[in-house]
Amino acid sequence: MQDFARQAKEALAVYLARGHAALECLKAGEIDQASELLRKRNAAFHNFKAQDALALQEGKDFSQTEEARELWREIQKVEKELSPLVAEEREKAGILHQKIRDARQTIIRYRSGTPDHPRFEKTA
Repeated sequence: MQDFARQAKEALAVYLARGHAALECLKAGEIDQASELLRKRNAAFHNFKAQDALALQEGKDFSQTEEARELWREIQKVEKELSPLVAEEREKAGILHQKIRDARQTIIRYRSGTPDHPRFEKTA
């Protein structure tokens, strides 16, 4: 028989570790690596939810243990630091995306061979 409460604890610990790692990557400016860690962190949280639900079915409530409370306190500390950094990077990415979109429109207009406004020529 599997020990779902232990697996839930491990998944929550992985969630915390990936949060720490993503925080360090964001502080170091390694945006792509931080994004990958945040994606994996989200997966670890879903694993925790699944394992915790299975543990509850067995009658073990990991979320009410002192270990779980301590992990949640640590996760909240990391989340408090991580949230503003993620929001800042998303804003920077949005600005960069807008600049790229504007540049792409300019290039398309240049390559089309037609001016921005039609010109009429008198032929008679």
